[in-house]
Amino acid sequence: MIKIGGFYFYISPINNDLNEAVKYLIGSLNGINVSVDDNRGRIVIAELSLTIDQKAQEVLYDGIDKEIKAMDTNYFS
Repeated sequence: MIKIGGFYFYISPINNDLNEAVKYLIGSLNGINVSVDDNRGRIVIAELSLTIDQKAQEVLYDGIDKEIKAMDTNYFS
């Protein structure tokens, strides 16, 4: 994790190979007891990807705005 200007960035161990990324993420979901049967893992990953893309489009103007991009345990629950 890297801190820059009051923001934290997490650099994942996922490389640019989408198939490997999906395997890693499905394994991680399974590791925290999220059901990944019947393509549910891929559905969860697609929803997460969409949310990240939407949040990435938001422009931050000050420290208060960073809450717009927050994704914490409350969000994921």
